[in-house]
Amino acid sequence: MTASVFITIDDRYRRAAVITLHGEFDISGVDAVTEAVEIAAGSGKRFLLVDLHHLTFLDMAGTGALLRCRAAAASAGVDLQITGAAGFVRRVLDIAGVLPLLERPVTRPRADRTAMTVPFPDADTVVQRPPASAIRSLVSPG
Repeated sequence: MTASVFITIDDRYRRAAVITLHGEFDISGVDAVTEAVEIAAGSGKRFLLVDLHHLTFLDMAGTGALLRCRAAAASAGVDLQITGAAGFVRRVLDIAGVLPLLERPVTRPRADRTAMTVPFPDADTVVQRPPASAIRSLVSPG
């Protein structure tokens, strides 16, 4: 089987890479897209944007691959989200119920905004957030 999806990676941005998919993304293109995401995620970028604007076909194998790529990128500390899904491709993602998930970035709490919590505190216990300087000193040495 030959891949019918063509992939370009634009990594000229400091913190982000844009992966553009062209053509038809079905089972024959899963390995190529997965490899492109792995390469881009391993390049030190913080964000990956997968542009589906030029994609004319997407099946469930491609949809599943996008979800696995998002999970793999997230475990590497990289946010992956899609953009440009239109027409048939958008409909497939919508029917699968994954469009809202793939269109929004993964959010992680920043270290200076994390509140300390106590598991199951008593009703009379007040849990207070420590000052930001205390959190910063725990997160970064010096």
